[in-house]
Amino acid sequence: MLGTPRARDDESAVRNEDLAEAEKKRRLERSPRPKNDRCARRGRHRAAAAAADGTMLLVARLAAGHHVQGGVMANVFVSEHPLVSHQLTLLRDRSTEPQLFRVLVRELSRLLFAEATRDLRLLPRRVVTPLAEHVGHRIAEAIGLVPILRAGLGMAESILDMVPWACVWHLGLYRDEQTRQPVTYYNKLPPTPNFDLAVVVDPMLATGGSAVAAIRILKDWNVRRIKFLGLIAAPEGVAALSRAHPDVPIHLAAVDSHLNEQCFIVPGLGDAGDRQFGTS
Repeated sequence: MLGTPRARDDESAVRNEDLAEAEKKRRLERSPRPKNDRCARRGRHRAAAAAADGTMLLVARLAAGHHVQGGVMANVFVSEHPLVSHQLTLLRDRSTEPQLFRVLVRELSRLLFAEATRDLRLLPRRVVTPLAEHVGHRIAEAIGLVPILRAGLGMAESILDMVPWACVWHLGLYRDEQTRQPVTYYNKLPPTPNFDLAVVVDPMLATGGSAVAAIRILKDWNVRRIKFLGLIAAPEGVAALSRAHPDVPIHLAAVDSHLNEQCFIVPGLGDAGDRQFGTS
């Protein structure tokens, strides 16, 4: 019965249990979190911040698996072709001599270009075979290749073998080693563009500075349709290019782990220009 000594003792016991449970909870909240738990929370926070920016979704995905080859995300297309994987592995090998390196760059460039131009517009074309007439197709778009000097030269030359009617416009940009910013040193573009599709080619997409600058030059030149073609990229470069030019498709052979302190792609393949031309 309430109000009796026994009832009051029962109520006191319940209150003591509640106080003990509350004190235990406060101790747990004040105690240091395990390191793994803190790391997990920081990782969740970083993931949430990355998810807030659509261009960083790729970085979050790539950071989880480090080297990634194969797949599509937003405007980023990473080749899944077995020949690309095979040739790229040979290209990475530090024992690969410049002559073979140039051959591999040419072969990879052709494979990637074929994948990147699947949406080229076609028009019907009537031809006569040795047996009968046939209505086939022809490419209805003018193509402009824009290699970023000097590493992009090998890629442009091989692609030109596939589309010999394409025009080539060179852009010279280099990365200032102090500021890490792109510097333009060669630009001979005419007053107006003479092609429908510009394909910017550069083997390495590291910080993304040169690619972003090159595409900005083309847009200022009133080029409306642009694609980027590269061999290896860092997640940081992919994010930078996607953020600056979300309308530009990015076609790659692989996306690697990260940039090191010198802004080289890891594992990468070293300096693509030096390895193509035997310089250092």
